[in-house]
Amino acid sequence: MKEKNNDNTNKKHSIIPDFLKIDFTKPVTARQQLAVMITFLFVSCLLFTIVYVVQFFSGRQDQSKTSAPDKKNTPAVVEESIPEESEAPVRTRITIETINAEELFGETKTELRYFDDVYSGSLILVNDKYSCRYEGENVEDISEDANDKYSFAEDGILLDSRLVTPLNKMFEDFALSCGEASIVVKNGYVSYEDQEETYNKEPEDESDCYEMERITTAPGHSEHQTGFAFDLDIKDAEGNYTGYDGQGLYSWINDNCGDYGFIQRYTDDKSEVTGTDGKKWHFRYVGMPHSDYMVSDEASLEEYIEIVKKYSIDKAMRIEDHSGNGYVIYYVEGDPEDLTEITVPAELDYEISGDNYSGFIVTVRL
Repeated sequence: MKEKNNDNTNKKHSIIPDFLKIDFTKPVTARQQLAVMITFLFVSCLLFTIVYVVQFFSGRQDQSKTSAPDKKNTPAVVEESIPEESEAPVRTRITIETINAEELFGETKTELRYFDDVYSGSLILVNDKYSCRYEGENVEDISEDANDKYSFAEDGILLDSRLVTPLNKMFEDFALSCGEASIVVKNGYVSYEDQEETYNKEPEDESDCYEMERITTAPGHSEHQTGFAFDLDIKDAEGNYTGYDGQGLYSWINDNCGDYGFIQRYTDDKSEVTGTDGKKWHFRYVGMPHSDYMVSDEASLEEYIEIVKKYSIDKAMRIEDHSGNGYVIYYVEGDPEDLTEITVPAELDYEISGDNYSGFIVTVRL
């Protein structure tokens, strides 16, 4: 009687279902085989789920650690909520389509230009090889029309009047994206005579990169003579100039200046092409869509003009900037002996700029 009770007790507390209990002295039934397979699959899926969940939450913790912002280098004049790095997306390269511009324009007309006109315009190339013969005819003190998103290092800084609107817009958008910061515009238009005087005198402070730039650039070969070039600086909360290097939140300006007609004229990686070492503070206005193309394709002004010179009105370059605006661009060789005839659309807006040595670049807004 005791033995029967023990058997009943053991059977009552067994955790193995009856259909999984296999009596190896008897043949295994099909039902038992199916039950074993289902149980095996269930246990495997359960283990896989546990491993996946552990790895997922472990990865989330690692990601949150690596994405934590580093606030060590945030300038004192910037609020804590301002991002330290530019949030501009990676700029895609602009695609060029070759077209017959005359067929696209339909009705055309002819503009006449003297050869001396190749020395003026927003796309003139000024470097060690090509001197500036243009004396900034449209320069003016733009401080009265400037907004409050940037300031000037001194009174009476002159720039080409066409720069007012894009400068205001660029620094307004910078403030919206990155917060308020003390951007300062320095060294606008410099006449040939002033450059010559500066070039021939001893530097007052050799640590001042802006002063050294003017001293090392020969008269007639400074972009500042065009009225299209300027330098940037940063003023901290104490009123001290800290130097502009385009790093941290200020990289937004370098990344996005092409949307406003500006380029960072001299970069370290293009020094062999431009003949000038990198000057992170030096910016140049070339206008749209040329700036957009140069910034997106990382092309210097020297390289860009050589690209444009391959396109004529019957085989013109058609491009679309990153805002979706369409343009047609082509080159016309200047005639040193006579007036140059330039075919342009009769009904569309266009600009003609010299390249400062051999011809004209025509830009048509579609």
